[in-house]
This record gives sequence, structure tokens and C-alpha cells, in this order.
Amino acid sequence: KNKIQQRKKIFTLQELQAHALQATVCENIADESEREVEYKNKMNFMKKYLGDEFTGIIIAVRNSSLLVELDSMPVTGIIERSSLQDDYYEFYEQHRSLIGKRYGRIYKLADKVRVLVSKISDDIYFHLIEKP
Repeated sequence: KNKIQQRKKIFTLQELQAHALQATVCENIADESEREVEYKNKMNFMKKYLGDEFTGIIIAVRNSSLLVELDSMPVTGIIERSSLQDDYYEFYEQHRSLIGKRYGRIYKLADKVRVLVSKISDDIYFHLIEKP
């Protein structure tokens, strides 16, 4: 029998809250551990694709980067704004986009892009090849 089954009396509200809190803490630790293992597995998996090209979609635009999810597999990587060498790009938060000052090229949410897997270190990094 476990401890709950061995108890004869009814739990107080405070005891139930303490048990629920402990269960939530343990579940959050397990969830975070699972995410971390999945993330490390994806990084190890992608090492064999260094230098390969893929198509993907921009799923987030940040001041310093674009996040791209690949079409062919559930992998997300980063295109650093500093790696976009064809123009000087500014971040426009209200439009969630990067816009080139010289040529006006725009990168925004849901844009399709072609990328090259360029680096795997603390994260998965892509180099932008083109915007179809």
C-alpha cells in the first residue's frame, strides 16, 4: 500500500494543496527535462546535415534574428540578422518584420525561405540562401 492508502483520516485542505504543489513541481521538472533531451537529440540529429539546404517558413521575427522551421522535419533554427549581408536590415516590431534599408527586401512571419544548415553549437543556425 502507498502512503495515501495507509492513511485513515481525511486530508486537510492544506495537505491537499501541499501535495498538489509538489506534484506540479515534479511534473514541471519532468516536462523541462523531456524538452531538453528532445532539443539535444535534434541538435545531434542535425549535425549530419551541416552544409545541406532546406526550405522552411519564418515562424518568428526578432530584433536580432529570424526563426525558421524546416518544411521536411520538425526542426527550428536561427538566422542571425548579422548574417544577412545583402543589406542593412532594421527590425519593425509593429510589423514583426526585418526590412532592408537599401533595397527594401522584407522578411516577415510565414515567409517561405531556403536555408543552409551552417552551424550547430548552442543552437541550430541557418544561413539564408534565398527567399523564393
